[in-house]
Amino acid sequence: VSKAFTAAALAILADAGKLDWDDRVIDYLPEFRMQDPWVTREFTLRDLLTHRSGLPLGAGDLLLFPEANSTRDEVIHAMRYLPPSTSFRSEFAYDNLLYIIAGEVVARVSGMPFEDYLEQSLLKPLGMDDCSATLERAKPGLVKATPHILTGDKLEPTTSGITAVSSAAGGINCSARSMTRWMYFVL
Repeated sequence: VSKAFTAAALAILADAGKLDWDDRVIDYLPEFRMQDPWVTREFTLRDLLTHRSGLPLGAGDLLLFPEANSTRDEVIHAMRYLPPSTSFRSEFAYDNLLYIIAGEVVARVSGMPFEDYLEQSLLKPLGMDDCSATLERAKPGLVKATPHILTGDKLEPTTSGITAVSSAAGGINCSARSMTRWMYFVL
């Protein structure tokens, strides 16, 4: 549910009047480009969150998985090379990269790294004290869920492959207790 936290971080900034959902991404990230110049000009903050960019399912995920070391700047730069599979805003196709870009908008508008902003403006005020924006930021000694992979007929622990670059798309780490607080907040 990390993407919902990213949307909430943008919503806090929108409520504070620091951005508007229909602002263009290039107004905050001038280096942002999609393959089509018209799409680049028309791409809004709202579009970052709706999975209707025109890109195919999982476009660019190899920049993140299985063991990529791309930076956020490289993710933003790579968008211009990803060919669309449909017209802009016409179809749903799940996307991770645009949430990373949304996290970078949060960072630029707030003046602090996305992870700091999320923890200070959302997690702490909600009392989600055992949560972190990335696995690397989790407090030492916290009990954490471990990803597993099926090898033959046996489940074996594995590493997650999620790095801090992906925090806005899938990096949130929380206990069940804290996720209950999140659920109450959302409701």
